[in-house]
Amino acid sequence: MKKTLILSAIICSITSIANAAEAPTPTKGDFSSADIQWIGHAKIIPGSDITITGENGAIEPNDGALNVNADGTFETTTPVKLESRLYFDKDGDGSKEAGDLFKTNWTLNPAKPVTVTWGTNVVDGMNIKVKDLLSSQQLTDTAGSNEADRVSLTVTNTSPTSVPAADPRAELNVQASILATVA
Repeated sequence: MKKTLILSAIICSITSIANAAEAPTPTKGDFSSADIQWIGHAKIIPGSDITITGENGAIEPNDGALNVNADGTFETTTPVKLESRLYFDKDGDGSKEAGDLFKTNWTLNPAKPVTVTWGTNVVDGMNIKVKDLLSSQQLTDTAGSNEADRVSLTVTNTSPTSVPAADPRAELNVQASILATVA
């Protein structure tokens, strides 16, 4: 019995080796293609004497992350951390740089409303709220965190979309323009 099992195992392993496919040899004219793109924009536009930076003076702020539900509601899992800093020619070389932290008033930019895209899904019915975790203040285009040199921003939507999502797995993207204004 043992000899039969061993012999069967050997035959199976030889058969599986014999059935393994050989890698093809590409022929002249065969090709593959990929569609690629580059997308970018200036995330920060400095003022005359102040600028917004990412956490610890980073030139680019971090992107936030969301936990999205199939009904279109979502909450922040990773906040966007911003700082307001002095902006001046620190070393006299004619080039401005971010300097020390500087307290400003933080609001949403009234000229650029918060936008949401979610693949081909309808986003009507969403009620987007942007909030600073550090001050517990909601940001609007007229109010927000006052006299703060740092904010940690979250975004939430507690209202389901008016139309069920066609593809709830599509990437949901929220974009907001934030102002740091000297009071």
